[in-house]
Amino acid sequence: MHRPIASLLTVVSLSCVATVSAQPAPIFTSEDVLAVRTFAGGQGVAVSSTGRWVAYALTDANDEWNVQEPRPTSHVVVQTLGADRPGAPRALTTGVSHSSFPVWSPDGRRLAFIREDKFYGLDRNVQTADAVATFIRLPAQKYATPEQRVAFHTQLRDRLLAVPGITASTIASTPPFTFAGRRRLTAVDGRLASDPPPDVVTVVVEPAYFHTVVRGLVLGESFSELHGTPGHEAAIVNQRFAEVYLGAGSPIGRHLELRPPTAQRTYLREAEGPTPPVRVTIVGVSPDIRQSLGDAVPIVYLPYRAEAPAGVTLIVRGSGGSAHVVSAAREAANAIDPDLALGVVRTLDELRDRSRSPAAGSASQFAKIGGLALVLAGVGLYSAIAYAVRRRTQEIAIRMALGAQATHVRWLFLKTSAWVVLGGLAVGLPASLALGRQLQINVVLADSRDPVMLIAMVAVLAIVALVASIVPARRATRLEPTTALRIE
Repeated sequence: MHRPIASLLTVVSLSCVATVSAQPAPIFTSEDVLAVRTFAGGQGVAVSSTGRWVAYALTDANDEWNVQEPRPTSHVVVQTLGADRPGAPRALTTGVSHSSFPVWSPDGRRLAFIREDKFYGLDRNVQTADAVATFIRLPAQKYATPEQRVAFHTQLRDRLLAVPGITASTIASTPPFTFAGRRRLTAVDGRLASDPPPDVVTVVVEPAYFHTVVRGLVLGESFSELHGTPGHEAAIVNQRFAEVYLGAGSPIGRHLELRPPTAQRTYLREAEGPTPPVRVTIVGVSPDIRQSLGDAVPIVYLPYRAEAPAGVTLIVRGSGGSAHVVSAAREAANAIDPDLALGVVRTLDELRDRSRSPAAGSASQFAKIGGLALVLAGVGLYSAIAYAVRRRTQEIAIRMALGAQATHVRWLFLKTSAWVVLGGLAVGLPASLALGRQLQINVVLADSRDPVMLIAMVAVLAIVALVASIVPARRATRLEPTTALRIE
């Protein structure tokens, strides 16, 4: 088993030596570094029991996944190990996904590996375990100023962290996996962002948000207690925002101008005039998380002290179960303000699953529609072929009277049904692949070219056509020719 691997490494080494000796050594640039494809660390190389195949996870540092997550994409690649030279590598996975840990079956004929697609891959950046979220709205009469609201949440955090079992506490204007507010991005580094200015998702958070909820930062530093105070206007953007609006170069130190939302006119108050934009400095880059029902969108995080909104989501993490965490949060809040009530309490796992339900529901509906379509296609195919065979009962009788064998007659109708099925497949397979491509774009984890499913559907329709041809033809060949000729 080790000899094929040694031969593979020898061939690669000799190829590298021949290339280097034949050409002058070029300068290795930063673009070359990004183009390097390497083995995915810690995921191993799997060799089949027969020693004929090798599978491994190959990482491309310049892949699209680098925009969506701190680590690049890995694809599972298989390669034959010949006696003289190895075969060409063939990737089993494509697109924006992370495939890893290939394992061969004992007989060396099947390969299993783990694949995580972009939609669910983004959720790994959120620490959902043992975390609950509840909404808190501070009454305007008691907490009229931002300083009062900041003082309340500071006391609440200190009380919660003093409770045994509570490990972290933070607040955010909107929890992950839910829709957040938007602000107008008027300028980037003093230049107009676009015309008209785009609206970007904004979330107001405490400094602890990036180690309580989000798995750290990709670049830069988190907010401090000074950020948000006059002279310390700051922001943290996610990777998607940096890709769309900041382009090449480091985002740290870049300046953004955000226009807060303008209050609309109601029967209780007049409409406010245009609010001047707020200039903030980017101090960090966070990994992408889903702040909606779809994939990652550009997000700007602002420090809580900059505005201190009255309504926020309290996110608490602790051991002992969600009931213990909720009870601790309620007691800590009531100890500060006995009249304060908490909103609906949900775990971050529940919020994540609820955000996935539309995609899962769409996939379920498409599966039901596909199953119903298969049943209708089978019934229609059986009816059409059975009716066509029954109409030729007199022809069958004449053939039998002239000495034709029953097996020859059945084979005649079987060939006719086969041509019908082949014609349907010639039209249906390209259409199903085109429709599957659209489903892959719009439905999470849909596969436009699932060979197992396509083979299963073709097999079902072929069996239906076979039964629809053989059963009526068999009945017709068993009739007496005189009786069959009288059938209208």
